[in-house]
Amino acid sequence: MSIQSCGSFDGETYSVSIGHGELAFSLEGLSQADVEGLADLFFCLLYRENEPYTWHSEFEPNDVF
Repeated sequence: MSIQSCGSFDGETYSVSIGHGELAFSLEGLSQADVEGLADLFFCLLYRENEPYTWHSEFEPNDVF
C-alpha cells in the first residue's frame, strides 16, 4: 500500500488530504505558516544524524525554521 495525497490553494488558504489504506484525513483552511510547520514536522521525522537536511534552500543544512 502507498500513501496517497492531494492538496490545493484557493488564493488564501491551503487544503491537504492524505490517505493510506482505509485511513484518511483532511486539513482545510491552513495558512502558509501552518503548511511550513507541517513541512518542519516531516523533515524532523526524517532526521538522520550526520546528514544535512533542510526544507528550504535558503536555510543552511541542519537548520529547522
